[in-house]
Formats: sequence, structure tokens, C-alpha cells
Amino acid sequence: MKKTIILFLLTVLFLSAKAQQAINYPTVNQKTYELFQQEKWHELIDLGKLSLENGIDFYYLQVRMGVAYYWTENYAASVKYFENAYSQNRDNELVMEYLYFAYVFSAQTEEARILADTFTEKFKKQLKIDKMPAVHSVYGEYMHEIFEQYAVPDAENLEQAEVKARSYWNLTAELFIRKRTTAFFSFSRIDADKLLREASSSDAISEKLKQNQYYFSLKYRLRHKMDFAVGFHLLQTAISEDQNGRQAGNVTYAPSFSTYAFSLSLSKRFPVFSTALSLSISNLNEAFQLQPTVNLNVMPFGNMRLVFNSKLSYPLQANAGSLRSNPVFKQTVGISFLKRVWFETGIAYGDMLNFTEYNAYVVNNDVDLTKWRFDALLNVSFFESRLNIFARYRRSEKENTYILDEQENQIKYINQSITGGIKWYF
Repeated sequence: MKKTIILFLLTVLFLSAKAQQAINYPTVNQKTYELFQQEKWHELIDLGKLSLENGIDFYYLQVRMGVAYYWTENYAASVKYFENAYSQNRDNELVMEYLYFAYVFSAQTEEARILADTFTEKFKKQLKIDKMPAVHSVYGEYMHEIFEQYAVPDAENLEQAEVKARSYWNLTAELFIRKRTTAFFSFSRIDADKLLREASSSDAISEKLKQNQYYFSLKYRLRHKMDFAVGFHLLQTAISEDQNGRQAGNVTYAPSFSTYAFSLSLSKRFPVFSTALSLSISNLNEAFQLQPTVNLNVMPFGNMRLVFNSKLSYPLQANAGSLRSNPVFKQTVGISFLKRVWFETGIAYGDMLNFTEYNAYVVNNDVDLTKWRFDALLNVSFFESRLNIFARYRRSEKENTYILDEQENQIKYINQSITGGIKWYF
């Protein structure tokens, strides 16, 4: 038995020594160069991993590994090796070119912009990289909503507000202020028609609402792949005032009132995923809201072919001495196909009331509670991805609160919306 164990150990040591002897700098350098010339990318990656595991690392191995991952379309992994090579030699134009496009194809736009800023004008022309304009992109969208009938049948002592129609449009511009700073400006408008029923009268009152929204945000690159952003959203709302009681006539508006949403965000990018922490503060619908959110974005294949995004929010609302809290979870999946088509679908669960998203860019101040929401987005790009046309379908289950015979009740209904938009990158 002892002889068998000794023989086994000697065999293991012998094979290990042979492997160490085979994995050395001259062998790895020669073999990876041959695989590089033959464009055998997967074999090169396997040998490169084995070499690094055995402590054999050198400049051209990093370059070759970066190229191999690039041509297997794992751009996130490619970035890692090209960044290592670039840190050792900032004059190798091959590395600079590959690193720039690996950034672009792994959605690391800011990193690509910062890197390109170090290129000479001649090298930019060679790569057909245009000068970064002050205005990066502009886009607009229009949304129309469809409401399921949810009015309570006529009854005495009924108080209910029912939205009959609502529309939304938006214009946004993204600007490059400096090399590390990006600004967003946006104006949007909501128009809505409501029907109000009061316990003191059998007649319903038609009410019109118009809401102008102004949004501004700044994103600053704190350090490599780490961003800090602030956003501020001002909402100015005016509601129709019927000066002739219930008699239909010209619509006039009461003086507008303002509410706001403010947000802070810190995000960090890693090879195949990114994460962000944000906090929004708002005073929507005469209440105070505090909403922390954690976000995780994952590219399992190191490219934009498949992207998962998970978001968990925990909104807190204080109103009239009461505190309301309920977690909201949103999961989306995005798929890229046919090179120019992006499809994304997702679902959100939780009590979404006075809810903010995307660094307070989107503000949901509807008085009706949203219980769950399904989204489907289709985006098609043209002219080398400069022009993007998109459409979004949304289906939500909402909850309306009404008072009947002085008792508070809830009724659920389905709300649907269709949004169309266009975006141009300069």
C-alpha cells in the first residue's frame, strides 16, 4: 500500500514538473504568436489563461489575448487585456485602436470618448472618428395612453376621480460639456382629462390638467469607470378652474403649483457588469418621498447581444403623520440581433406611487397606484447607428381609490400606452 502511494506521488510530481517545463516564456511566446497569425482565437485564449495561471505574463501576451477576445466578440474581456497593455505602452496604435472600439462595442461610451481625446488628429482621421460635438444626441417621443373603464356605476355619496385621456411628449438633448462631464436637458408636457364625482352632487365635473416638466442632470467621471450624477426635475402643474360652476364653458386654469424630484447617483463599471446606487428626494402630491435604489447591469457574454438589468427600490413616503413603504423590483432583458435591432422587455412589481426612475428623469406622480408594469421596447438603427427609431408598449395594473358612503374602497384596472420616438446621434 505504501509503495502504491509513493508511486502515485512520484507520478504526480513528474507530470507537474513536465507541465511547468512546457509552460515557459519562450514556448508561450512562440505558440501564442503562431495562433495569433493563424487566427485560432479560442486556442490562443486557452493557452493564454494557462500561461497566466502559471505566472507567465508579458506585454505581447496581453495584446494577443485582447485581440483574441475582441474577435470572439467578448469585448468586455478584451478591454481588460488592452487596458493592461495600454498602461505599459501608450504609443502602440494597434492597442489604442482595438481598445477604443472594444469600449464602443461594450457600451463604455465615456471611456471611448476620454481615450479618443488623447488621439492625434491624424490618428482620428485614420480611424474615421469624428470630432466629439458639443451636442451628442437629441431625441423626442410621444406617448398615448388607453384606459380601461373603471368608473364605479352612478351611486349616491360617491367620490371618485377618473382619468379619461392622457398624452405625453418629450424633447431631450445630451451635451458633452467637457471631457469628463455630460449634461442632459429635457422638456416634457402632460395633458390629461379627468372626470370628478362628488358626494354632494349627482353631476360630474370635467377637469383638465396640464403639466410642464423641466429636467436637468450632470454626470461626471470621478475616476476610471466610476461616475457621479445629479438630477433635478421640476414639475409645474395647472388644473382647469370652471368659473361658472358646473356649466360647460371656456377652460381657464388656476395658478400653477410646483413640485420637484432630486436625485444623486454613484455608478461603477466592472468587466461584465456595472452597478449603481442612487437616492431620490421628492415632494410629489403633497407628500415627502425618499427612494433609495440599487441597480445591477450584466452582460454575460461581454457584449451587447444579451443584457440583464435588475433594479431594487425601496420608496418611503411620509404624509399626514403616516409612513408608507414598499419595495419595488424591476427586471429587464435586452437582446441585440440583426446588428441594427434591439429588443428589450421587462416587468416591475411593487406599489409604484410617486415613483422616480433613471436619476429622476422619469417621474410617476399619478394619484393612482401602479401594482405591476410590463414593458416591451423595439429600437431599430440606421445610418451607422446615428438614427434610431423606437416604439414602446406598456401594460400596467393600476389601483384607483374612491369613497362610497364615506368608506374608502379600491378598484383595479388596466392601463396601456404606446410610445414612439426618434433619436439622432451627432
